[in-house]
Amino acid sequence: MRNRSLIALSAVGIHLSIGSVYAFSVLVRPIMETLGASMGDVTWTFSLAILFLGMSAALLGRFVEKIGPQKSGLMAAFFFGTGLLGTAYALSIRSLSLLYLFYGCIGGIGLGTGYITPVSTLVKYFPHHRGFATGLARCLLGHHGPLCPLPQTARPEKGT
Repeated sequence: MRNRSLIALSAVGIHLSIGSVYAFSVLVRPIMETLGASMGDVTWTFSLAILFLGMSAALLGRFVEKIGPQKSGLMAAFFFGTGLLGTAYALSIRSLSLLYLFYGCIGGIGLGTGYITPVSTLVKYFPHHRGFATGLARCLLGHHGPLCPLPQTARPEKGT
């Protein structure tokens, strides 16, 4: 069996990374200003991301187990990364529909795949401590949010 501590740390790292979705509220106002959209329109993006997170986690669970953690982790990184890059593009051309597509749908698929990959791997590598191992990774999924506003306070004001 591989180094289980490294596997656990990797799972924690993945969940900490994809937990950035829970910091979306920090981005709502700047996105509203950039797109000239309402709060309801912009927050719908978060709802789509969570919907696609849940759907992809539920529907791709067996597929993730079949292809293994390395390939499914790469797949998650590809979807999540494409979602973030597409989000930047959507904002640069001021397109709300592309924001929905990239952040909500494509990024959401990456989030769901990125969620299920570490969980299924931890269950296999820690068969006698399944609850603790998955709970540790899962609890860190939501901790990116409190860390994300810190860079926002250091951001220069417009016009400076």
